[in-house]
Amino acid sequence: MTGASPVPFDRRESGLLTTQAQRNNWRNWLRQARAETEEGDEDGLLFLLRHPRAAALREGFALGAYLAQNLDVAGAVYDPVEALFHYLEFGIPEGRNGMPVAWDRSFVAQATGHRLPEHLAPPQAAAELIARGVSPLKLALREQDHWLILGLHGPALANIFHHETYFAAVEAAGMDLPPPDRLSCIHHYARNGLDSGLPAHPDHRFDADFYASSLAERGISEAACPRHWARFGLHKKIHANARAQALASYGLRLPAGITAASAGEVSRLVEDPMRAIRELDLTRTANRSFAIDLARLQRRRGALASAEKLLMRVLHHSPDDPRARLALAALIRGTRQTPREIALRLVIPADFDGGENRLTLAELCAEKGDHDAALCHASALPTEAHGNVALCKRRRTLARKVFDDLFRNLNRHLERYAVDEVQDLLTRALELYAPTPEIVPRAGQIERVAILANDDLYQCKLYRADQKAEQLRTQGVQVTTFLQSADVVRLHHQLAQFDAVIFQRTPALPEIADLMIEAAKQGLATFFDVDDLIFDASHFPLPLATYAGKVTDRAHRIMACGVPLFAASARLCGYGIASTDPLRALLAPLTISGTAFTHRNALGAAHECAIARATRRRSGRLVIFASSGTKAHKTEFRDVLEPALAQIIAAYRDRVEVRLMGDFPELTHLSPDEVTLLPPIWDFESYAEELAQADIALSVLARSVAADTKSEIKWLEPAMFGIPAVVSASPVMDSVIDNGVTGITAPDSDAFVAALRHLIEDAGARLAIGQAARAKVLRDYALPTMGARLLANMQAARSAQKPKLLIVNVFYPPQSIGGATRVVADNVTHLLTHHSDAFEVDVLTTLDGADTPHEVHTTSHSGARIWSIANDPDLSEQNMRDPVMDARIDELLDRIAPDIVHIHCVQRLGVGIIDACRKRGIPYVLTLHDGWWVSPHQFITGPDGAPELYDFTAPTLPQRARSARRCIEDASAALAVSEPFAELHRKAGLTNVVAMPNGVSTLPERRRQSPPKGRVRLGLIGGASRHKGYDILRAALTSRPFANLDLIVADHALPPGAEAREVWNTTPVVRIPRQPQDKVGALYGRFDVLLAPSIWPESFGLVTREALALGLWVMASDRGAIGSEITEGRNGHIVPVDDHRALAEVLCRIDADPSRYTAPPGVRARLRSAADQGEELVALYKDILSRRA
Repeated sequence: MTGASPVPFDRRESGLLTTQAQRNNWRNWLRQARAETEEGDEDGLLFLLRHPRAAALREGFALGAYLAQNLDVAGAVYDPVEALFHYLEFGIPEGRNGMPVAWDRSFVAQATGHRLPEHLAPPQAAAELIARGVSPLKLALREQDHWLILGLHGPALANIFHHETYFAAVEAAGMDLPPPDRLSCIHHYARNGLDSGLPAHPDHRFDADFYASSLAERGISEAACPRHWARFGLHKKIHANARAQALASYGLRLPAGITAASAGEVSRLVEDPMRAIRELDLTRTANRSFAIDLARLQRRRGALASAEKLLMRVLHHSPDDPRARLALAALIRGTRQTPREIALRLVIPADFDGGENRLTLAELCAEKGDHDAALCHASALPTEAHGNVALCKRRRTLARKVFDDLFRNLNRHLERYAVDEVQDLLTRALELYAPTPEIVPRAGQIERVAILANDDLYQCKLYRADQKAEQLRTQGVQVTTFLQSADVVRLHHQLAQFDAVIFQRTPALPEIADLMIEAAKQGLATFFDVDDLIFDASHFPLPLATYAGKVTDRAHRIMACGVPLFAASARLCGYGIASTDPLRALLAPLTISGTAFTHRNALGAAHECAIARATRRRSGRLVIFASSGTKAHKTEFRDVLEPALAQIIAAYRDRVEVRLMGDFPELTHLSPDEVTLLPPIWDFESYAEELAQADIALSVLARSVAADTKSEIKWLEPAMFGIPAVVSASPVMDSVIDNGVTGITAPDSDAFVAALRHLIEDAGARLAIGQAARAKVLRDYALPTMGARLLANMQAARSAQKPKLLIVNVFYPPQSIGGATRVVADNVTHLLTHHSDAFEVDVLTTLDGADTPHEVHTTSHSGARIWSIANDPDLSEQNMRDPVMDARIDELLDRIAPDIVHIHCVQRLGVGIIDACRKRGIPYVLTLHDGWWVSPHQFITGPDGAPELYDFTAPTLPQRARSARRCIEDASAALAVSEPFAELHRKAGLTNVVAMPNGVSTLPERRRQSPPKGRVRLGLIGGASRHKGYDILRAALTSRPFANLDLIVADHALPPGAEAREVWNTTPVVRIPRQPQDKVGALYGRFDVLLAPSIWPESFGLVTREALALGLWVMASDRGAIGSEITEGRNGHIVPVDDHRALAEVLCRIDADPSRYTAPPGVRARLRSAADQGEELVALYKDILSRRA
């Protein structure tokens, strides 16, 4: 640009480049133009601000966003001035976008020192920063954009770069140390470290030969390679070395035996995988893991044959490798190789993958009709599977499929199996489909009752359903009767209206089982009412011979297969109601509570009408009447009663008439001409009209366990008309009949003859016995009398009214996620164990993994009734508002009607629960478990590791902070889980926060595994996340060699059953997945020193206290309360975590003295227990309630 005329700054509507030559050589033009500008414009900003189009920079433009959205420009410019000039000169005319589409409030604050209101849109945030004086040359709203301004490929480096390990690398290199914060380390890396060969991450050490071989272009000097890689290579998806390439491109961890000289060779490993593993020793775990992962990759790419070859090779060397067997089973799924797939899955441990394989195995067995195996496998799921919504749903679906196949095809299955085998399969299928619920009853009076009536048998419904409705109404109870044949779904929808449900003789068909479980979950008192021994397979049905040919063998076998359904009904109901004492004794052990009460068949409205209408049509002869409504007990009629009647007719032929109503066998001792045979009458009043014509009533039963449970109906019905009855002796009849006074019991045929002779010949006795029976029935079996007894017995299932306490937390067992959830569960367990008489407890939580967001589910766990609302997975956990969730909570709060609410973590739930309490005037306790209330970040530190707290004393606050302050300040008690955490809130301006420390629950025994001689095992179990100190720990371990250390990391991102091995400098590392609570004892037994180098100010630190209680050494950070129980040097160490150096020094001490740290510490901390905390909470609840009273 020699001799160029002055820059025409007055040309506002166009660019500065006036000729095509200038445009073609714009970079040279720009360099000379900058050289000619005034002094004091070293960075070129003043020059750019005088550009004709410079006004666009104040309209929401951000240079980092421009480069992010125009990566071709990012690769063509070499400094921010060139980039900004390109936008003004070329970008605007070409319509290129420079408006940011997202922004990171924490990064902006860290990079610029300005905290912007969180509600600003990204362009507004950019404009606001320009207005506050931030240079357009430095304006980036996200870290990845900032990298682009520095001339490096930010979309990749923002994820690759770990500033903690980089800082350690700077120290190891002997270079001047930058400040340890992320932004300072980024700048140091871009200006110094990159060209000096320092890695952005330990796994991304730059291999110049690999990179040079990977590039299509040549001629780049070795010194220039690192920066070329960081600027251009990453954009082309070429990584720093072969292992980084394989992991980033294919998700493969290359083992030590695999090398690749270029990115192309890595790709060829994938293209020809058998060549890749041919020389590998597949007896080594790391090599097998690589081969299995490679096979899974082949499967995803559609190369199924290649995947199978790889897995078969692994299994050839290690036949029982569970990951290989599982991968091969998944590969052949759906290829009609069911026997082979079953064989592969069978040897995999049940808990290997959280139950997924075991359930798939069950499904395969069900598909081929092996119901026994299917039920066995599906019943063997590990404990942690109970919190997996998808697995539980699949298990129920399987159980329903098995049940339906068995029940709908009984004839086919009874040809294949014995009756008891089919009964067993039905029982197990129902147990799997409908596990026994817990009793979590509501307190207070029973005022509204639903009865689900079995309408198959008229008489049973009359006596056991209709009568109960009438009896309860005499006590002022509202009763609604639903029919099993038509109303199951309707009752399910109306459950919330009732306090109790009586299931009258209903078999636990799946829809009815669902209803029983849901009623129990909602806290309704549930009763299974029955008047026959139809739930005990050892006594029902009666032997086939007793039916005297009235029932076929096939019908008898099918009848027997109904028994498991009635037994399941008893198992699914809280309590039993039986018609007799012997029946009650057999029923009670089957119910959830183990209790049942006797409620006899009695007089109802139909009986009262029948009594009022009773008239006698005199025929001149005494009428002897017997009836039967079932096909059972026919041999007893033939062998006992019929011979007796034959004798009576022979003796009193002109004085008696025998009437037989119902289903009787072919007569063998009597002639049909000697008796009047009447068809059965199912309408009760019509039947009663016939009965009322009798002078003597008879009933005969065969003695058996089942018969001994039969009720006294055959005595009660004639008694209401003053008709004396002669009945078979039984425990029930003997207990209700005063023999010879209110009736006569006959143990055999001769006794029947004698009783009948007595009643025929002695009219006075006949009248006296009948009237005495009538008086007893009208007195003891009347509606009000029976109603009072029924309600009293039902009310015993519910406790007296007591305060309702609602506990709120984001998770609750069986979804036991996070330390706060365990604390909450401990609190609830203590309340229910020691103060169940003081509070009725409900729990409100979310449900992770449900199909439909915001759907309400009800369940129970360890005595607590749990209301769970399916979360919306699309919403951030930092969201305070979810309008749909708020509506669901509002509805539930009306339904639960708590007197006091204790609110813990509300991620996913939001603050709607607090607003609902405030509107209703319900006092609430708020426990602060993490930084959700006091910071934009749940764990206070941002992605860069820097802490960020709200200043609640500031004149203006973000909307989120204003909502948080209102919720905390309006609480009846705002509790922090430790004194340090309470002080953190008070310093932020929340002065009403006080400490109520968590307690530690009773822990399982530590199952210690002996360490390798001379080695100390370290454990990091809080997860592989920055805020838990994972990155700073890695920095410490990679900063220098350690001779005697091993590390176990619980990496919550790993799937169940997976395990990864690597080496950090010289320290072997094993990654394992999150461990379920029932394996905590084994987990703590795998290491000697627990590491908890959290960089956020931990509110409590449950794992450190558990480790101390179990006799481990603990090394914790100096932030928050995580190390509060450590006695320095005696049971652990407290270390600063501003950077890795202090941590590394302590690790050196451990490394130098293995014998000390593999032995338990000499000091055991005296820890506050969960019971201590529970008692303090109970006192607080009572105090708050008393103040409101």
